[in-house]
Amino acid sequence: MIDRNKTKFYHLRFPELRDKCYTKTMFSKIKSINNNICCQVFTNGKGDTHCYPYHRKAKVGGSLMDFINDIGMVPNHIVTDNAKEATLGEWKSTVDKFKIKHTMSESYSQW
Repeated sequence: MIDRNKTKFYHLRFPELRDKCYTKTMFSKIKSINNNICCQVFTNGKGDTHCYPYHRKAKVGGSLMDFINDIGMVPNHIVTDNAKEATLGEWKSTVDKFKIKHTMSESYSQW
């Protein structure tokens, strides 16, 4: 019997969004009606914006996968700040799995 391993081509399951996406985690001092205290905002800088609210900062890592499933496309380039929730853990595994070019903005920069 021949043992074969399937090749995983996650980045080919969705079409590629050929636009640079920007993302930022926003926090609130006041809880929402649904007890959300933070949200991850995605934009392309041209008016297309998506927001994903979360109960805890630790859940923000899954927002990239939510964004991909929501729009049905994988961004080919995403820009984040140096926040841990947008560079490590579930976020990093999603970036690696879908082969997304990931760059970070300069620390303490208003741009």
